[in-house]
Amino acid sequence: MEKIVKIANAPGYVRDMETGAVILNNRKHLDKYMADKRKVLEEKRRLSDLESEISSLKEELATLAIAIKALKDNNCTDKDQ
Repeated sequence: MEKIVKIANAPGYVRDMETGAVILNNRKHLDKYMADKRKVLEEKRRLSDLESEISSLKEELATLAIAIKALKDNNCTDKDQ
């Protein structure tokens, strides 16, 4: 929930308490600011999801690398016998 408050010593301006941003207090500027803020938050969430996915993929690759190494080591041992 966005909390917008009037700035006492700056008539005509408001502050977004979440970000500290100062915005001209009219509907056009507030609507534009809120739309941009939502876009930024959506992008942050998307980036966070991508970072999580990358981390999971790295773990899977590490597991696969271990499995491949074990298979190669096992093949080398079988050939030696």
